[in-house]
Amino acid sequence: MNDRAIIYRMFIEERVEEFNAFREKHPDLPIVLNRKEPELYSLNLRGINLRGANLRGLYMLGLELQGAILDESDLSGAKFHSCSFSRASMRGVKAYRAIFQSSMFIETNLASADLTRAQIYNCMFLSSCLRGAIFKKTLMKNVSFTQAEMEGSDFSKHRGKDVSFVLARLQGANLSSSSLSQACFHLANIARADFSKAYLTDVRLEKAKGIRLANFNNTALERVHFFKRQLSKKIMRTANIHKIVME
Repeated sequence: MNDRAIIYRMFIEERVEEFNAFREKHPDLPIVLNRKEPELYSLNLRGINLRGANLRGLYMLGLELQGAILDESDLSGAKFHSCSFSRASMRGVKAYRAIFQSSMFIETNLASADLTRAQIYNCMFLSSCLRGAIFKKTLMKNVSFTQAEMEGSDFSKHRGKDVSFVLARLQGANLSSSSLSQACFHLANIARADFSKAYLTDVRLEKAKGIRLANFNNTALERVHFFKRQLSKKIMRTANIHKIVME
């Protein structure tokens, strides 16, 4: 049995300790899990238990991992393309420098996950739990956090374009020193969120909740949309306003 077949079998049979030991013994062995492979094409990986698995540097393509248990697993440097993690439990995962493309996270539990320096493109985190999650220094484009629970999350120094926070709960979130363009906070709750030293361009804030309780100290605002009643004297005094659009 070749190495690839051994890896597939351990992965599918949820033999996490053996899988991790094999990876420690062969740290440089590239692992690609492609649903188009004959060994994986007809498999149902929904609900698979890979808690604590060493998935560092793996490349997963087209895998259906709905309801999977990935708590405390290590996804650092891994690449995921067209994967589904809907309703999966991914609490406390480490995904440092991971890349997620065209993947779905619907009602996924990512509480306290660490995605520092990850790259996230064309992904959806609909109604997911991201409380205390770390997205520090991430790169994002065309990402939706609609109705996500994101209280206390850390998006500091991240760069995002075309990001939706519609109906998200961002109370106490840290977005300081971040760069956001074409983002929408429609009906999102941003009370006590920290936007200090951030750069916001073409951002929709006019229907966000809790604006007066958010921190916009030294925030650069360029073509940012507000309702006039939302702008407090403190925001006008402390933000670095280039141009705002009153609705």
